[in-house]
Amino acid sequence: MQIFWSNDQLKHTGARFLKEGYLIDSPESPCRAQLIFNQLSEMDFIIDPPADFGLDPILRVHPAQYIDFCGTFMRNGLLNLVMILFFYQILWPQQTRHMCQRV
Repeated sequence: MQIFWSNDQLKHTGARFLKEGYLIDSPESPCRAQLIFNQLSEMDFIIDPPADFGLDPILRVHPAQYIDFCGTFMRNGLLNLVMILFFYQILWPQQTRHMCQRV
């Protein structure tokens, strides 16, 4: 089996996320990523860095406007979304739980 690994994964530290209407701690951490990598390294896998193919393959399956939107959202919107959800949960906790419950 071939594994694609980047040390950038060690920079990812998930803080919290919404699950069933509640903010919970994320299990994602550099320590967890390192443990996974260590286990994979002990096995007979080929481990390579991911190749950068640019945007061409992505643009073959997604419209450019969507990619632009995602880029803008990641630069600006994610923080705004987190703040909106946080304040919405404080101001209207019953509605937030109802909105986020599984159907």
